Amino acid sequence: MALLLMEAMPEKNDRVTKMIIDSKQKLSDGYQKLTTFETDTGGYEWFGESPGHEALTAYGLMQFNEMKKVLGEVDQGMIDRTTDWILGKRDGKGGFNMNSHGLDSFGSPPPDLSDAYILWVLTSIGKDIDLEKEIKKNIEKAKAQGDS
Repeated sequence: MALLLMEAMPEKNDRVTKMIIDSKQKLSDGYQKLTTFETDTGGYEWFGESPGHEALTAYGLMQFNEMKKVLGEVDQGMIDRTTDWILGKRDGKGGFNMNSHGLDSFGSPPPDLSDAYILWVLTSIGKDIDLEKEIKKNIEKAKAQGDS
């Protein structure tokens, strides 16, 4: 919500300016907290313990890219490292290798859904990444399932 507010509202008066300053501070505090969940082996996990969680890391990547639009402090090196970590999880067949021992393994979404979510994030962050194989596989899967 704070991101939308800061992107949409021009700084016109003292009240709006104060609201934007307060929102930026809260966003900055949240950003600092989120960075503590990066694991030693790459990616992000619910409590910052290795191994990283692929879909959660993709969600974090999307959030960090959005935060960067309004916060100057978002570390581009961290964004690049996180992007590289996710790309390193590609399985070579158009999907992504998922950690089967993640904390949400009891209720994990089907692999096709996780693959589609991660692909959506990677295509949304504004980087020039060759995802042709992943896009093709997702289109084929969607057509085969009849819910596209």
